[in-house]
Amino acid sequence: NERLIVVEMPEEGFEDDPQAGKLFVLVNPEIIRTKGKLEPGDEGCLSIPGYIGEVMRYPMVTVKGQTVNGKEVRIKAYDFLARIFQHEIDHLNGVLFIDHIQDPAKLRRIVHDPETDEWREEPAAEMLA
Repeated sequence: NERLIVVEMPEEGFEDDPQAGKLFVLVNPEIIRTKGKLEPGDEGCLSIPGYIGEVMRYPMVTVKGQTVNGKEVRIKAYDFLARIFQHEIDHLNGVLFIDHIQDPAKLRRIVHDPETDEWREEPAAEMLA
């Protein structure tokens, strides 16, 4: 079986990052190296719309995979891009970001108030119960 991820590092907010705006398409990706201590960061996912939670991830990963043409590649990813690769490779393994949340109080629901047109966060620990 072949497994595929498509990762695009955003440009907005990451203008100083040399990998900003890059698109990565990898077949059979795997994380072959991690570096640093696990760091907290908020994540959300289209698989669980309207929720965000604090997830611990490595600040640096090396990912090995193949291009769609079969060429083997290795990518060193740092900070936000490293988080994206870990998140997307988790999907291939059937793992969602909520599976990594250790403290249920760190899961929040994002709610839009149409009267004020403002967004707010609400606790959502019951989702992990």
